[in-house]
Amino acid sequence: MTELFDPVTRRNPMKVLFVLAAVVAGAFLMVFMTRNEGTPQHERREPLVHVKVAVAALKPVPVEIQAVGTAESYATVSIKSRVDGELVSIVNRSFSEQNDIESKAVLS
Repeated sequence: MTELFDPVTRRNPMKVLFVLAAVVAGAFLMVFMTRNEGTPQHERREPLVHVKVAVAALKPVPVEIQAVGTAESYATVSIKSRVDGELVSIVNRSFSEQNDIESKAVLS
């Protein structure tokens, strides 16, 4: 029974009320500060954007790039002839510049 009147274990009712009031006030502040997310408010909206609709079609698209700049190759190849001399004519008439040539094809 002496424990009830002991100043160490006995709490001051004013301190308890003050702490309780501070906790309740903090809870109300948290509720009212975060309440705007759930309630609709008059917001300033951006004007609507007009959208055009088209039917998708399958057709070839040209692969073409127009740009100003410098092109660099990934690798270079040096070509050396095995025979000295000058190439005067080409026997194979199907060959022309910028054509692909198979390996070991006879050109002259």
